[in-house]
Amino acid sequence: MTSEEIKESVNMSDVISGMYHISIKNRMCCCPFHDDRTPSMRVHEKSAYCFTCAKQWDVFSFIQDMDGVGFKDAFITLGGTYEHSDNKAVEFGIRTKREIRKAELERAMKENKRRFKEVSHALMVCEIGCDVHEPYSDEWCFYINAREYMRYVFDAIYIDGSEEYDLDVHRKCRDIEARRFQ
Repeated sequence: MTSEEIKESVNMSDVISGMYHISIKNRMCCCPFHDDRTPSMRVHEKSAYCFTCAKQWDVFSFIQDMDGVGFKDAFITLGGTYEHSDNKAVEFGIRTKREIRKAELERAMKENKRRFKEVSHALMVCEIGCDVHEPYSDEWCFYINAREYMRYVFDAIYIDGSEEYDLDVHRKCRDIEARRFQ
């Protein structure tokens, strides 16, 4: 197939969501080329445009930027053929990069889920501690203060996205959990 035939037959949303597992909703998605908290990339049938990057891609340039390859490799990935090319080696290299990126994404999602559970659990323990202990006792005061801190952390990380999960948050969650068994 020629590059024009590929451009006509390949849909940009299929490349973005199918090859790179990027979620598209209402023709918008988070741009993979910068840290996006809200969707900034508009996906059209044959192209995509990021309002933050101020850059437009066709199917070839998108694959080139995502995989860090040249036009020839992107062309082969989409089913193009050169008469004198080693398609299998190039395709294997690109597929391997894509599989590595997918595995990294899955690991990051698992870690985010674990952190979310840890913060949620600490917040729940604080709520229970406030209900169980006598008001104004030392334990009750600890859980009240810890609850407010954990609410702040939860909102800052998971709602606003303004703060990162760090070692201090992990330590505070462990302190709350350890206090629960004393």
